[in-house]
Amino acid sequence: MNHKSSRNYLLIYANLPRGGAKLTQKLLFRDIIKTHNAKYVTEPKYKINNLAGYLFTSLIVSPSIQKRIILRNSHNLLIAYQSWLVKSPSILRYAHIKPIYICHEPPLEFYDTKRIRLHSLKEIIMNIIRLPIKWLDKYNVTKSKPIIIANSKYEKMLIDKVYKTQSTVIYPGIEVNKYLPRNHDENTNNQVIIVGAINKYKRQEFAVDVIGNIDKSIRPTLLLVGNGSDKKYVTKITRKARLLGVRIIIKINISEKNKIKELHKSRAFIYSPVSEPFGIVIEEAVASGLPILSYKLGGGYAEVIDKSNGPIFNNLVPDEWAKELAKILTDSDLRKQYRNNNMSYAKTNFRVEDTNKQIISVVNSCL
Repeated sequence: MNHKSSRNYLLIYANLPRGGAKLTQKLLFRDIIKTHNAKYVTEPKYKINNLAGYLFTSLIVSPSIQKRIILRNSHNLLIAYQSWLVKSPSILRYAHIKPIYICHEPPLEFYDTKRIRLHSLKEIIMNIIRLPIKWLDKYNVTKSKPIIIANSKYEKMLIDKVYKTQSTVIYPGIEVNKYLPRNHDENTNNQVIIVGAINKYKRQEFAVDVIGNIDKSIRPTLLLVGNGSDKKYVTKITRKARLLGVRIIIKINISEKNKIKELHKSRAFIYSPVSEPFGIVIEEAVASGLPILSYKLGGGYAEVIDKSNGPIFNNLVPDEWAKELAKILTDSDLRKQYRNNNMSYAKTNFRVEDTNKQIISVVNSCL
């Protein structure tokens, strides 16, 4: 159904950092403008030099800019994604009618106990100073009472608890065809890959421990592809890798094209994060035909895969992971089985077109 009319004008707001959430937002806009009058709006890039500047920008500057955006853009429906500054954006409160909020996560540093347990003293102090951010994030949602779309059941539980609401789960999707290997024959290096920001919440250090438990004769290289990194954490894991005799390669902010090339050159994908809201990189790895070694309790991504996609663990015992990884590294028939199954699985389950149809259906019900 075509909803292009002056009476059905959509305003789509986002101020997201580089990563999976930003990609899904772009793909929704790509599809929604085919049938709706829609405009994408964001904020200028802020130059923030310190904590005081961050708080001033988040609490004063950004809300005023978002209010002006609403005043300058007539709309029948606001679809809001998050702001990297304060998660739930103030623009929700300024919408003319009940907005739709695509919420990837509340500010986990305030609500997720697994992450909070990992905080350093400096992070604890910083988050105490940042408590106004916690308040503003919650106020923006509770005041506007938006229709909230969560990206997993795992995240829905936290969203509903924090904001005292009932969100709807719609799993993110990807452009599956981009990730499917063009060559049906395996052409890989002895390489294991992890994709995602390199920090303690992604647990790349655990992967170093896993590979350090594999016999040297078959031990793979560990490739970390990140859209950002914690320098101290990088130093820590590279030091551990040297001690354990693990060859590690780190690539930061490479292009999507090169990321896909590295996925295709790898033999397995490891994922064991702390409380990951969804983890779209899992879908990318499955579509690339990689066997997935994943932590069942790591987040919402575990809801969309099963043992047919690769070993799933209830623990973080490096030796147990290493045994399963060694089987995959040495058995080309097993890798081929996972490869064919995962490519087919992604075509059926991870298409972004299907995700966007679900979101657009919610949009249409509001017009």
